Amino acid sequence: MDANLKETSLTEEFHSSECEIEHWLSTACRNDVKAYTRLGTLLDAHQEDAMALDAVLERLVVVLGDTLLGAFQQGVGAHELVCASSDALYRLCKVRGLSAVCQLLPVERRMADRVFHAILALVGGSSVTDTPWQVAYALLGWGEMAVRVPFPLDERLVLNLTQVGRLWVLSGSAASTAAARFVSRLVTRSDRPTTIDLFRDQLAWLASQTEAQTATGSAHAVQNLGYHLALLLKHAQIQEDVARAVIAGFALLRSGSALLTGRARVKLLKQLGRKLINDPNSRDALSIEACEQLSWVLQRLLETWVSDDTRDRWAAANALAQIGSMLPPGSRDDLLGQLLQIVRQTPSDDEIAGQSACILLAELARVQLIDPGTLLELVHWTLDALCFGQDRPCLRIGASALRDAACYVLWSFSRHLPSGDFADCAPAVAARLLCTALFDREVQCRRAAAAALQECAGRWHDAIPGAMILADRVNFYTVSDRDRAFGELARELSTIAGRYYAPAMRSYLYRYKVFTSPDPMVRLRAAQGLAWLLLADELPHQREATEQPLGSASGASTAGIQSAKEQAGKTIGLTEIYALLQSYVWATETMDVPCTSAAHHGALCTLSALVRLAPKFDAGPFRDLRSWMECPVRVSDQSEAEQIVHARCDLLLALLQTGDERVSSDPMLPEYLLRSLELHAERLTVVARHALLLYFRHNRAHLQEAGSWQRRCLETIQTRRQRAPAVSPRSRSAVTDPVCYAACVMLSVLVATNDDPTSIASLIDALDDCATAKDHASARALVEGLPFLVDALGTRWNDERKQTAAWSILVKMWKASLAFFVSSDRGDGGCRVREAALQALQHLFTSELLDEALVKALFTLLPSILFLCFDRIDRVREAAWSVLRSVSRLSSHMQLVPLLASAPQQWTPETAFAHFAEVLLASDTHPSCVRALTDGFLWAAASPGNRGVATDALRAFATALCVASRQRILDVAQRLNTIWCTPKDERHLSGHLRWPALIVYSALPRISDSVRFLDEQCGATALAVASECAQRSRDGKRLRISATIAIQLTWYPTYRTKTSVAIEMLLRRDYPWLVDQMLEQAHSYGLALLPADHELFAGHHAASGQVTTWFQAFARAIEAPGT
Repeated sequence: MDANLKETSLTEEFHSSECEIEHWLSTACRNDVKAYTRLGTLLDAHQEDAMALDAVLERLVVVLGDTLLGAFQQGVGAHELVCASSDALYRLCKVRGLSAVCQLLPVERRMADRVFHAILALVGGSSVTDTPWQVAYALLGWGEMAVRVPFPLDERLVLNLTQVGRLWVLSGSAASTAAARFVSRLVTRSDRPTTIDLFRDQLAWLASQTEAQTATGSAHAVQNLGYHLALLLKHAQIQEDVARAVIAGFALLRSGSALLTGRARVKLLKQLGRKLINDPNSRDALSIEACEQLSWVLQRLLETWVSDDTRDRWAAANALAQIGSMLPPGSRDDLLGQLLQIVRQTPSDDEIAGQSACILLAELARVQLIDPGTLLELVHWTLDALCFGQDRPCLRIGASALRDAACYVLWSFSRHLPSGDFADCAPAVAARLLCTALFDREVQCRRAAAAALQECAGRWHDAIPGAMILADRVNFYTVSDRDRAFGELARELSTIAGRYYAPAMRSYLYRYKVFTSPDPMVRLRAAQGLAWLLLADELPHQREATEQPLGSASGASTAGIQSAKEQAGKTIGLTEIYALLQSYVWATETMDVPCTSAAHHGALCTLSALVRLAPKFDAGPFRDLRSWMECPVRVSDQSEAEQIVHARCDLLLALLQTGDERVSSDPMLPEYLLRSLELHAERLTVVARHALLLYFRHNRAHLQEAGSWQRRCLETIQTRRQRAPAVSPRSRSAVTDPVCYAACVMLSVLVATNDDPTSIASLIDALDDCATAKDHASARALVEGLPFLVDALGTRWNDERKQTAAWSILVKMWKASLAFFVSSDRGDGGCRVREAALQALQHLFTSELLDEALVKALFTLLPSILFLCFDRIDRVREAAWSVLRSVSRLSSHMQLVPLLASAPQQWTPETAFAHFAEVLLASDTHPSCVRALTDGFLWAAASPGNRGVATDALRAFATALCVASRQRILDVAQRLNTIWCTPKDERHLSGHLRWPALIVYSALPRISDSVRFLDEQCGATALAVASECAQRSRDGKRLRISATIAIQLTWYPTYRTKTSVAIEMLLRRDYPWLVDQMLEQAHSYGLALLPADHELFAGHHAASGQVTTWFQAFARAIEAPGT
C-alpha cells in the first residue's frame, strides 16, 4: 500500500508544528534540557517549508541566544543545556540559513564582548575535539555578526579570535563553515588594528595549511580552505588585499590539487571572475593578462557545469550567469552566444546535459541576459524537457532532476518576460506545468511545477485561462500528497477549468502514465483519473450525439490503434482509446503496438475505473472472461505478476458490482479467484473476498454448487497435505500455506452466504485446525470474514429462533478468535488474528444490528476483551481499548459494564492500569470480569519486553489488593489457586500464568489486612509451587522468588513447617549467591517484625554451615509471643 494513504495533509502538519513552537515559547522551562531537545524535533518538521517559522523566528532566536550564553557562562554544570540549546540553534539555521538566523541575534557592545569571550573558551589548549561542534557553530555564527559592527577591537583580542577561528576552519564538522565566515569578516574589517597586517598573515597561513593538508590528503580541510579564500576575496575592501587574494586564488587553483573540488572550487572561481572584472585599474577595458585569467576561469566553470554532481552544476551555472552579467556588452554577447549554442546542441537523450542546459537557461534569464525573442524560441525546448524520461522507466533519478530543472527554467522565464510577449505560448506552458504538478511521480517535481505555475499564473494572468484558480488551488501543500493530486485535486480542476485543461490532462495521462509508468500505484491512480476525465467530457456529448452505447467500437483493429496513437498529442476521447484498451487487455502480440506488462496492467485499471464510474459503459467484449483472464503476458518478476492478477480480479469485481448477469453466472469465476489466491495469497485477499461474496450471493439459489465448494474447502483445511512452505515460517506476515489460506478465505464467504445458521460452526472447527497447525495467516483469513457474516445475519432470517442460534455460534467463534494464541509474544503471528477479531468486533458495534438482547449475548466476550487490554502487542492493546470504549457507550444505560463509561480517552499504561484497578475493586463487577482483569494484570506484570509496562501493572494490582474487600479477595484467591493448580503442560492460558502469578504474589506488601487474608486463602498453593521450584528449577530468578515467598510466609504459624522445608531445600542447592540473598531478605523481613537490638541480628553474617541454624532461630523468634 502506498505510503501516501497514511499521511495527513502537509498543511495541517506544518500548522500543528508551528502552534507547538508557539506553545513551547510560552510554556517551556528555559533551563530544561528536554525542552530544547523537543524543540529540535519540532524544527526538523520545517525543513521543507522554512517560511512557516516567520511569525516566531525573532522570538525564538533571541530565546536560544540568551539561553546559550547564559548556560555557557555557568560552566561545567550547564554543559548539557549548552549542547541542547546550540543544537536547536543549529537546526534552526539549517531551516532558515545561517545569515538569516544570526542577524536577529543582539550584537551591541556588551553582548558582543560576551560572545567573543565564549568563542575564546571554545578551544582547550590547541584542540577543538573537546567542544561539541554545534556549540562552535552557533557561537561563531553569532560572532560573524558581531564583528561586522564598526566598534574598535583590541589587537590581542583580534589575534586570539583569529587563532580560534583558524582551528575550527580546519575541523571536519559543520562548524568549519561558520568559522570561515567569522575569520573572513574579522580580518577584512575596515577598522582592524594597523600595527599588524592581518590579511597578509591570514593569506600566508592559508597557503601553508593548504600545502600541509594537501600532503596529508585531507579533502575536507582543503575544501574549507578554498571556501575561506573565496570569502576573503568577497569581503576584501582594500585593493591591495584584493590583489594578494587573487594571486593566492590562482595559485591554489593552478597548483593542480585534486582535493579542491565541488562548490568550494566554484565559489572561488566565481569570486576570482568578479574581482577581475571589477578591477579599478581596468575600468575601460580588461588587460591582456586579465582577459587570459578570466578566460581560464570561465573555462573551468564550463567544465564544472557539465560535471556529474548536480549541486556543482547548479553552482557553476549561477557563477557563469553572474560573471556574464558583469562583462562589457561586447564580451557579454560573445559569451551568451556561445552558451546558447551549447544549449541548442544538447543531446535529447542525455539527462545530465539537459539538466545543465536548463539550469544555465534559468540563471541567464534571472539576470536578464536573454532577450524575449530567444526566450520564446527556447520555450518549446523547455516544455519537451518537462516530460523527459516519463516514457523511459530506466531514467528515473536523472530524468526527475531534469524535469525539476525545467520547472525552474519556466519559473525564471515568467519573472523576467512580460505577458504580452508570451501570450501565444502561455496557455501551453500553463497546461504542461499543471499536468506535471498533478501527475508527476516525484514529489519534488510536483512542487517545483506548482511553484512555476503559480509564478506564471500571477505574472501572466491575462494570457493564461483560469489563472487565479490555478494560483489558488495548485500550491506546495496541495500537490505534496500524490493520491490527492491524482484524484481530488485533478477532478476539482477539471470541473472548474476543464474546458481549458482537460484535453491536455487526458493526453498527458495517456502518453506518460497509464500505459508506460514503471510504478503500478501511479498507473492505478492515473487510470482512475483518465477514466474520470474521459467520462466527464464524453458522457454529455454521447447522450446528445448518438444512441450507441458509450465506448462501443467495431474492434481492436490496427487502424483504430494507430488512430488513437496519433491522437495522443491532440484530443483523446473514449472512442479513440477504446480499441487500444481492448488490444492491451487481450495482450495481443500481433498488433503493431507492443503490449508490455505495464500497458496490460494500465488497461485493466482503466477499464475497472470506467465500469465503476459509468454502469452503462459498454463492457460487452470483456464479458467473455476466458478471452482475457488467462491470456499470457511477459513479466520480469513476481511483483509484476501479482499486480496484473490483482488488476484482473479488480476488473472482475467491478463487473460484478454492476450486476452483469453473464459475468455473475460464469462458473469459471470462483475457480479462477481461488487459484489466484493460492498463487498470490495476501495480495488479493480483499478484492477476491468481495468478488466471491458477490458471486455466491448472486447464485444463492444454486445450493448444490455452494455446498460442493464448502465441502472442498473444509477438506483442504482439515486434511493438510505436506506442502512446502512458500516462505519462511518465522515471518509474522507470511502465508506459510497458500492453499489452506485460499480455502479459508472462500469458506468465510460461503458461510456468509449460506442460509443454514449451523454452518457457522464450521468456521470454529477450521479455526481449531489452524491453531493446531500454527497457521496464523489462514486463521486470520477466517476472522477477517466475520464483518461480512455480521452484515448477512442482520437481514438473513426472519425466524427469531434461527437468528438466536446464529448469534450464539458467532459469539463462540469470536471468543475463540480473541483467545487465539493469546500467550504469543512479538515474534508470533497470533497477535494479528486477535487484532483482526477486535476490528471485526468494532464493525459489529458500529452497525445498526445491536439491541439489548444482543448486547447481553456479547457480554460473554467482555472478559476476553478486558484481557486483551493487557496484551503484549501494542496494536492489540490499542484495538482492545477502542472496542472496550464502544462497549461502554453501548451498554452504559443497561448497567452491564460498571465504571467503563468513565474510561480515559486514550490508552496509556499508567492511566489504563489505574482505571482497571478501580473496576477490579468495584463491588458490582462481574466475577468473569474479575478473573479476566486478574489474568491481565498478571500477564502484563510479567511482560518480558517492556519493563515500564510491567512495573505499572504490578504497582496498580498490588495497590488494588491492599484495599480490596474480602469478597473481591476471595475471587482473586480462587483464580490464583486455579492458575497454580493447572498442569504445566496445559496449552491454555492458565498454564502460562503460573509463574507470573508467583512473581506478583511475592511482590505484595504484607502490611495490609487484605493481603494477609489473601495469604490465608492461597498461601498454601503458592508455597507448594515455590517448593517445587526450589527443588527442581535452575533459574536464578525463580529461585530468588521462591525464597522470597518462603521467607514471607514464615510469619504464619500454619505455613511454618512447609516454609522451613522450602528454605532447607533452597539451602541444599549450594548456591552461595542464593544463600546471601536469602539472608538479606530474612534480615530485612525480620527488622519489620523484631526489635533492631534482637540477638538474632548479631549472627546475621553466619558461616555457610550455620545458615540452617540461623533460619531455625529466625522462625522461633517470629513465633515468640509479642511479635
